[in-house]
Amino acid sequence: MFGYNTISIDQKNRFSIPAKYRADFLETNESEVIVTKDPQYPSLKLYKGSEWQIISTKLQSLQGLDPIVRNLQWTILGNASVTDFDPSGRMLILLPEDLRNYS
Repeated sequence: MFGYNTISIDQKNRFSIPAKYRADFLETNESEVIVTKDPQYPSLKLYKGSEWQIISTKLQSLQGLDPIVRNLQWTILGNASVTDFDPSGRMLILLPEDLRNYS
């Protein structure tokens, strides 16, 4: 899943996964999504649970004593919000306040 999308947040602070990505969630039976800060732009990144496991493992394996690496780890890993959802439903994801404010 790649791309830039502008999303709307409802009154309950939820957003819906864009339609062009829903089929991918259904095909892979993914029921977990991770939302975190983009380290370069005031936007958010969305990952499927299986992709997140790979990315987070790689980030955790980097040398955390380097201040640049540590900042990257903190931005991406430290701000991650994990949400379970029903892939056959409306795919609504609750967006925490700190991530809403960031984006």
